[in-house]
Amino acid sequence: MVETRAEQRTEAPPALWETDVTHPDGGVWRVRTQDLEREPLQMPAEMIKVLIGNRGQYVTTVYGPDGGQYKTTYSPSRSDAEAFHDRMADRISTGQL
Repeated sequence: MVETRAEQRTEAPPALWETDVTHPDGGVWRVRTQDLEREPLQMPAEMIKVLIGNRGQYVTTVYGPDGGQYKTTYSPSRSDAEAFHDRMADRISTGQL
C-alpha cells in the first residue's frame, strides 16, 4: 500500500517548551517559550487575541536563578521563537547574561 501525504500522521510540536540552563557562576536559569494560541496565559480569550495581534503568538520568558523574570519577548513565528529561545539558553550557558 502506498501512503499518501494525507494519510501521514505527524504530531504537532509542543505548545510549551522549557530549558533549564546552568550558569557558569552557578545557579540554574530557565528559558520558557509558549504558543499563546495553543497554551494561553490565564486571561480572557479576547485579551489573548489582542495580545497575539499586537505582540506575537509566541512568548519567551527567561527566569533567573531566584525564579524572578529576567526578560520577556514576543515573537510572531515559531521559528523566531525557537531561535530566540536557543540564543538565550546559549547566552546563559556561556555567562553572557
